[in-house]
Amino acid sequence: VTDNDDDNDNDTTSVTPDHPNSNTTRRPHITHVQLPDLTNMHQNESLPLPLTNLQADACFIAIGVGSPHKLSLKSWHMIEIDMISSIAHYCTNSIQVRYVALLSAVDAEDHPEPFTEDELEGGKGDEEERPLGWWNMLKYYARMKGLEDRAVTLACSSRDHTTTASSSTTASSNIPSIHLRLFQPSSIITEEERYGWVDWTLFRLHKVLDPILPTKYHSVNVGLLGMAMAEDAVDILTNGDGVDSGDDADSTSHGPT
Repeated sequence: VTDNDDDNDNDTTSVTPDHPNSNTTRRPHITHVQLPDLTNMHQNESLPLPLTNLQADACFIAIGVGSPHKLSLKSWHMIEIDMISSIAHYCTNSIQVRYVALLSAVDAEDHPEPFTEDELEGGKGDEEERPLGWWNMLKYYARMKGLEDRAVTLACSSRDHTTTASSSTTASSNIPSIHLRLFQPSSIITEEERYGWVDWTLFRLHKVLDPILPTKYHSVNVGLLGMAMAEDAVDILTNGDGVDSGDDADSTSHGPT
């Protein structure tokens, strides 16, 4: 699901990726949905058909800003908190998934203070929002990621209250528990250097420093990270029924090993 600022209409496109070594009937089917605003997805009453009739077991949230230093604090917050929170609410309350995985970051604050309106509006200049720059981005990064973790945790914990208000006790008692996983890697190594000199520098530093850094700061290959998230979901959905027994989601943080 992607945010489409250039088109105010809901646009749905079905995409079947090419895979020459697989049987046509067994290809994964990807439904690409563009929405004008993802920050209110869970409150949107005119979602396209693929989203209103969607059934799923797991939700993987890997949304983030590639270069936060180029945005204002308010724009960064809108993507990392408002948008992610809305998607988490949609997945837990509308689709009622059993598993939610969030791609967060190492050293996310455990008890972050919410940003005040003054802080969020402080990035505005006379005519347009001013970018944070590197220093302010680094200063706010752990706090932003902590707020992101909290927003998804609250969304997952809200399902019992949301459903009970509109369903009978018997119906709501049959709703499965949510297993929440917070993946908190350090630097993610990709085949391409997507962010120029930043990636070039980090990738080479980690080759030298990983052996002496604490484990949680080790780099992780993007393919390995994706595989770990997928295999964790399969394991939980296959063997994890009945693990949770309370109103809150079962939350576990994962870092590199």
